[in-house]
Amino acid sequence: MLLLALGACSPKVVDLAVNVVSVSCEDDGDPFKDVNVIEVRVTGKGLEPKIVRTPRGEGTVQIPEIPAGLQRVIEVRGLAESSSPRPLSIGRSLPFDIPDVLTDSNVRKELNIFLRRIDTFTRPNSVSNSQDCSRMRTARAGHTATLLPDGRVFIAGGFRLSGTSRTELTDTEFFNPATGSFDDGPQLSLLSGAPLGRAFHTATLLPIGQVLLYGGETYKNNAPSAVASVLVFDLDTQRYGLVPQRTTPTPIARTRHLALLSNSGKVLIAGGLHANPMPVQPALVPVNEVEWYDPATATISVMPGETLPRAGAFGAVVQDGGILIVAGGVDQTNQLSDAVNFYKWDDTSFVRAGATQQLRHARRGAAAMTLADDKTVLVMGGYRDSSASVTEASSEAIKTGANTIEEATATIGDRGDACAALLAEGNVLAIGGKNASAMADNSATLIRFDQTKGTLTSAAAAPLKVPRYLHTCTTLADGSVLVTGGMSDDATVLQDAWIYTPIPGE
Repeated sequence: MLLLALGACSPKVVDLAVNVVSVSCEDDGDPFKDVNVIEVRVTGKGLEPKIVRTPRGEGTVQIPEIPAGLQRVIEVRGLAESSSPRPLSIGRSLPFDIPDVLTDSNVRKELNIFLRRIDTFTRPNSVSNSQDCSRMRTARAGHTATLLPDGRVFIAGGFRLSGTSRTELTDTEFFNPATGSFDDGPQLSLLSGAPLGRAFHTATLLPIGQVLLYGGETYKNNAPSAVASVLVFDLDTQRYGLVPQRTTPTPIARTRHLALLSNSGKVLIAGGLHANPMPVQPALVPVNEVEWYDPATATISVMPGETLPRAGAFGAVVQDGGILIVAGGVDQTNQLSDAVNFYKWDDTSFVRAGATQQLRHARRGAAAMTLADDKTVLVMGGYRDSSASVTEASSEAIKTGANTIEEATATIGDRGDACAALLAEGNVLAIGGKNASAMADNSATLIRFDQTKGTLTSAAAAPLKVPRYLHTCTTLADGSVLVTGGMSDDATVLQDAWIYTPIPGE
């Protein structure tokens, strides 16, 4: 443990209790290895970084004075020497505010900082038991992991295996980066107790403090069935509400679809699979209709005149949520699509925003991420066949500012079903997936985006220690990336979790 002596700008003195967890739960994860200097930085809104460096051997580190203001962060870095340009390990507190006016309720703040090796996947550990690695309370794959406003991650649903049979999960849990622990969440069910488990659903954080859990699938005799029910999880009450289905002859069920939040607060629902209306195989076929959800009225509507049958499509949001992109996938004739469709909200409904464009390489199962310019979507990897796992190694950039789609030099290699996370500096980390041998992959690729020059470069990051697919990647409030669950090569559903700590400046 590292002791921190705290200061604050007089006369506004806040009692900050800071605990630096500098113990790893892994034999090879010691954050103090080769560290000789401890650097403490204080940053925040409108604040020039304040930096103090202390030789490690002194045991106590002075924190710079912290003036009143918003979004203050205490960052601890482990350096080889004072002149080191790059730290060996780093840890950050969750953002906190220093108020102008102190009361009994805000005079004391307790913060935990987890020091971890940079450019490394390390297993989280908890404040209460730092020697043991934290893991999810339930093994799961095909689940969702949603970053909440308070910094926690809401992990919901997915499936587990019993032999080779899948069972959808009703379990949810929270990862709390402030404590390093996984805590039980409320079961996916109605107030009546009726379970509403699901896998391959979508989870969208709404501006009104709710998480929209849309569709998904359940299993009977190991055969998937698309779910029609839509749940809304209220963060304040910790309860679920069931969204009333619109009045149509048959509610639209869908699984493995896209849910994209626009700047209007409305959610576009596109693609995915539902039951084949014909008594032939396959049992699930692409959904034609495009829907949207209005959180203000808790209603679901169909976008008039629009059909977009896509399975394995990818989506992105650009231009501050003004433009939503749905691209690629497999259509209802089981043909790979190169179509890129653009949508926007026009005050009454979603409408097409411009003409359909074409990818340079038709693909499904690609990873897509909006870059720091908020106009470019980087499309990475995927599969270039409709049903097998023939990987597509190329990347391309959808440039909505210039209305062009261009080949990208930065690639993640032959991988499909990778997950991608946006790093604090505007770069992208692509993690895991399936490789050209259809095996679970452990690769992690850093895509650097130079916004001034508009250039993209790629480099290998430290690999995952356990290969996986059907996992999640969530960028935490401190800029690190949480990886949870998924499946391994031996068809094991994983219960472990990992945190990737980026190199500062990348």
